[in-house]
Amino acid sequence: MHKYKIQLNSEIDTANFASIFAKKIKIGDIIALYGDLGSGKTFFTKKLCKFLGVKENVSSPSFVILNEYQGDYPIFHLDLYRLGSEEELLEIGIFDFPEESIIIIEWPNIAENILPNNTIKIKFELTENEFERQLSIFSLRELNINNLFRKEF
Repeated sequence: MHKYKIQLNSEIDTANFASIFAKKIKIGDIIALYGDLGSGKTFFTKKLCKFLGVKENVSSPSFVILNEYQGDYPIFHLDLYRLGSEEELLEIGIFDFPEESIIIIEWPNIAENILPNNTIKIKFELTENEFERQLSIFSLRELNINNLFRKEF
């Protein structure tokens, strides 16, 4: 398991990291985004989708649970905050997405037991600075993240 700690000091840093991260993603990847409300999960997702070729407006799927975007390949953006059980996940077809897509999941805690082992997990943590975020990234695959952002632990 590869583990990284990354400090982002501004929204510009977050956008720059999303640009770098977009180049590391492969078709079929599942990206699980953890963090408190307002920690930057949706902002990161908007920037990531932009760098993956999405032209349309990217928004949080909090009430609809799922948004689908077309970029360089299909992107399925889920928000599982409102779901109450793994059974509900299976009902919405969490494993029915095409293999030739990217899946981004906000609030993935309820799916923890059924997510594949190769899921890339990113935890967003707030700091005392309003715009600063600490990210912890866990991946089975070496992401070769630029040394500017990379701090393996």
